[in-house]
Amino acid sequence: MHRFQAIEGVRGWLAWMVVLSHVGQILALDEHGGHAVWLPRLGEAGVMTFIVISGFVITNLVMEKREPYPVYLLRRAFRIFPAYWIAYAIALAIFPLAVASVPLLPLAGDPQNPWMSLITQWQTALATHTALMVSSHLALLQGLIPDSFIPWAGSNVLGPAWSLTLEWQFYLIAPLMIWGLAKKAWRAPTIILIAAGAFIARNNLIGVYYLPTVLPAAAYVFMIGIGCRLAFDELKKAALPPETPLAALLLGFIFPSLLWLAIWLAVYSYLLNRERWSVHPIARVMHTLLESGPARYCGARSYSVYLFHLPILELVAWWLALNVHPPLMTFALLLFAIAAAIILLVSDVSYRFVEQPCIRIGARLTRQRPPALA
Repeated sequence: MHRFQAIEGVRGWLAWMVVLSHVGQILALDEHGGHAVWLPRLGEAGVMTFIVISGFVITNLVMEKREPYPVYLLRRAFRIFPAYWIAYAIALAIFPLAVASVPLLPLAGDPQNPWMSLITQWQTALATHTALMVSSHLALLQGLIPDSFIPWAGSNVLGPAWSLTLEWQFYLIAPLMIWGLAKKAWRAPTIILIAAGAFIARNNLIGVYYLPTVLPAAAYVFMIGIGCRLAFDELKKAALPPETPLAALLLGFIFPSLLWLAIWLAVYSYLLNRERWSVHPIARVMHTLLESGPARYCGARSYSVYLFHLPILELVAWWLALNVHPPLMTFALLLFAIAAAIILLVSDVSYRFVEQPCIRIGARLTRQRPPALA
């Protein structure tokens, strides 16, 4: 089975990009302009790149493992649900503190503060639709609920869960989607179907969604990852200049809305030419960033970082607001520094004692070895 070790390191960077974006969101730093306006862009780019990577990785898994659908789905469930359920329970427990901290935060007096508005809408949805919110989150199907019915339903209480419900929807149909794109006779109909789904979702014909929490709205992003894996062996024959990753990243900073695609193209070009570029300085830098020991360590724990970071940020923000009262930028630095230490600890514990054991249980139940890239 192909081992794309650099993918692991990329995941680590992406998870911490999302952490930084949520520090900015809680304190509304982007409302001040300046370089802080990049924080929400980093978060969006991080999540969207995660989605492309998911399409790439699941295609690799389906192509090379060739396991029955029930086996594939059971192993996916054991991979994502146990740690997610724990994170959701912690988020529910900490949420009252997040609510209590809102009027104490530096920008609490700003009526346009988006964090205050989001917390209020989460609180209302959880109070008025408790059973639906909890049950849909436990099944990771909350993304199907339109925001025109319950605002911000897909991200309620545990913000990052909006992308997890999208991932789970993708997992449910991924083998069929990959098959349709892999078979020449079915490729055009599959692409047309995905495009039609995106058109329907983007024009609110199946309800209003603030985020692409329903699969038709984001299937084209998964399709990019799927296509990149299907074409990998053929594209690997073509030599690209070693400066390609740098050019892709520069393009992303020129066009911020496409930063996610730029990041993926930089990584993908490196994967295609890794051996060919081995002695070039840019390739050496990318190898250090994506395949060194620390990069692999952070990448292996990226799922837990992504899951647990927001409740931890909320807890630390509550404590700082209640006890320290620092100015805004000092608050931001303290929030990130303290929360980062806790996130690293919690993610390591989750990886060692929840993620890895559950992956092994799923493999044992299906009599399969755990995949090299999962």
